[in-house]
Amino acid sequence: MKGHDKTSDVEQILKKTAAHTDEQMDIKEPSIHYFENMVQKQTEAWYKRLWIEMTCLWIIAIVFLSSLAISVMYTPLLFIGTQVISTLVVLLYFIKETSRTVASRQ
Repeated sequence: MKGHDKTSDVEQILKKTAAHTDEQMDIKEPSIHYFENMVQKQTEAWYKRLWIEMTCLWIIAIVFLSSLAISVMYTPLLFIGTQVISTLVVLLYFIKETSRTVASRQ
């Protein structure tokens, strides 16, 4: 029983010391409005960041889709332009080689 008495005495001393410490310390706990305002500010900041991120994603998507649409619309035009330019280059090369062979025969 002596061990139980010692535990009881230690518990009483700890309780008295804790109560004495609580009486001496001046703890000022913030009001509930402080925490509500903190939560509201964090929520507003989160929504603001969310809107900024969503706006950036929309801008990237619009640029990507616009470039895709432009490339699809102008791909036939680019293909035809490339064919015309290559035909002109081959014709000019043929004319140049023909004139050079005619000049070398004479």
